[in-house]
Amino acid sequence: MFQSVFVKIYLQMALLFAAMLVALIIAIGLFVQDQNENKFQQIANAQAKSIIAHLKNEPISSWPEKLEKQLIVFPLEVEGIVNKLTPYWEPVDDLPGLFFNKQDSQSWKVARQIDERGYYLKISEIPEPLDVLEVWESTLPIALLFIFFGLGFYKLAKKIRKPVDQIIASTISLTRGDFSVRLNDSEFDEPFKTLCHRFNTMTEVVENSILDQKVIIGAIPHELRTPLSRLRFALDLLQPIDSLQRIKAELVKIDGHMDALEATVSDTLEFNRLQLKTKISSQTFSLEDLMQKVCNDYLNDSNIKILFEIHSLYDDSPSGNELLLKRAIINLIDNAIRHANLVVQVRAFRTERSNLTIEIHDDGPGISPEQQPLLFIPFSRADASRSRSTGGIGLGLAFVDLIMRKHEGKVGYRDSDLGGSAFYIEWPAFSKTLLTQSQDEPTQS
Repeated sequence: MFQSVFVKIYLQMALLFAAMLVALIIAIGLFVQDQNENKFQQIANAQAKSIIAHLKNEPISSWPEKLEKQLIVFPLEVEGIVNKLTPYWEPVDDLPGLFFNKQDSQSWKVARQIDERGYYLKISEIPEPLDVLEVWESTLPIALLFIFFGLGFYKLAKKIRKPVDQIIASTISLTRGDFSVRLNDSEFDEPFKTLCHRFNTMTEVVENSILDQKVIIGAIPHELRTPLSRLRFALDLLQPIDSLQRIKAELVKIDGHMDALEATVSDTLEFNRLQLKTKISSQTFSLEDLMQKVCNDYLNDSNIKILFEIHSLYDDSPSGNELLLKRAIINLIDNAIRHANLVVQVRAFRTERSNLTIEIHDDGPGISPEQQPLLFIPFSRADASRSRSTGGIGLGLAFVDLIMRKHEGKVGYRDSDLGGSAFYIEWPAFSKTLLTQSQDEPTQS
């Protein structure tokens, strides 16, 4: 229990407050005592002057009798007359002729000089009995203040402890391999709300990375086994062939299989490298210039008609990695061309949330609702084909999804108004997180 930082802070604050309280009580007590002391001196001095006025015209022998008849204000009493004062008596500065006894702390005493013969009239305070009720009334506000302070700090510590306990429980779940854990930050205040949000973002990135790694590890053997099996089959076919022309034809096929194998390994490694990067190289660039470059790449290069439509982008200097974003756009366009019948339409515009959005539409058959959840999973395809000529190795859309996550954006799918599919990418136009420089530059394909 005492290892908790909240308990330690509470105890330290309680001790500090108690020390401050004691110091305050002592200071107040000294102030009150000083005020009461001054008040006592003034009242006693006035009483002494009144009594001395009656004694001056009387012989010394009658002074004791006269003193008994003098009325004095309670709680003061006349101790008597002396002709000498001990060293413990000190003169009162603002009351000439009056002396105050500093030694006796039980009751205050004053001595007033009667005349030049060295006689002094002594007056003392009659100690009053301790009034418990008065002490209780004077200390109750301070006690209540201390209690309220303790309750307030306990409530604050409890409020701080709640998100900390949740974070501790979540980190324990992470160490046990549960990367789906998330924190509910809706009931927390700052800075814990931001801390929980960052924690959720971190666990989401880790979970996605691990899921992608699992998919890659599970799919790579199959992806490599397919071209290897074709190579082995082609080599088996070569053994009984006598014609040089047929051998050359089979070698061409083998070379194509080798290209497929090389592309599989290259794409997989590149996907994995980008996935492991914590930061990407990012800077501001012109989106209209980028779209123009993409448009030029497809001029007279496809039987499908490609229409580019760029709406007003306002301040056309977004932040991001231009090469990676270009690859994402090209992957989506290539995917649309493979499934389009006649037309592919590319639209670029800025949303109301100041996000940049690029949509790629086609007039193809579209994608069934059952296949849509598999679109962005590595090595998965909406069709059953494993051929690179139709569907690649299944990393195209997964690559787009990874690129957009690195840009704090997203990729999505919906039905197109052209009758086919519509893929879109969206990312913030300006991001302080993205405006960082990484040593590793992305590869342009």
